[in-house]
Amino acid sequence: MSLRVKLLFCFLALTLLPIISLGLIGSSLTARSFESKTIEHTRQIMQQVNFNMEKHLQTMEEISSYLARDPDVQAFLEAGGAEGPQHRAAVLERMQVYAEAHPEIAGILILSADDRDVSREFRRINRDPLKAEPWYEAAARTPREVHFFPRPIGRNLRNSLGTSDDEVVSVVKAVSVPG
Repeated sequence: MSLRVKLLFCFLALTLLPIISLGLIGSSLTARSFESKTIEHTRQIMQQVNFNMEKHLQTMEEISSYLARDPDVQAFLEAGGAEGPQHRAAVLERMQVYAEAHPEIAGILILSADDRDVSREFRRINRDPLKAEPWYEAAARTPREVHFFPRPIGRNLRNSLGTSDDEVVSVVKAVSVPG
């Protein structure tokens, strides 16, 4: 082999070796960097979603507590079918205040132990008792807990606002009337 060929070969080797090694190492370093950043951002998003869910849960618990303490709501729950229109109107008005103050709430329903309900946004689909619904039974079994029902398909309730069950997460909590 001539000196010219040897020099050409060495020159090509010295030129191609860094290019190939940087190409392989650089792509793996870039992939690792993107992967670690993606994992970090995903973790941050999950923490933010978790924080937001906890805040919404806290807000829903506070609203249910405020409503449970309202004298007109207590009168509706205790009435046993004898509530007057003034109690029902006052309950609807109170529920409207909370719905307007929290636009993320698609509707509020209050259901008494004797299967009477009051709501601006929800209507029964048929006359089957709501007390037989899984969400009611879950709340009745553990009254101090808040229950989430994502995509509440198959309920005996229809929302008059036009939201579908795929867009809704139901939050259910049992309240008891003092006394």
